[in-house]
Amino acid sequence: MAVRYRGGGVNPPLSVSDYRFVITAVGTVVYDSGGKYIRKYETEDSAVEMVRLAQER
Repeated sequence: MAVRYRGGGVNPPLSVSDYRFVITAVGTVVYDSGGKYIRKYETEDSAVEMVRLAQER
């Protein structure tokens, strides 16, 4: 039996620990668990906050 999640899919939403945060000289780059580029943020704190906000939607 598949469980449906808020986003309508059958996969559970990713948690912050499912993302990879790479800190560089120009900011923090975020990748998903599969290695797909998500976005670059100025700071690690802003990256984590935006990932958490995206999960609440």
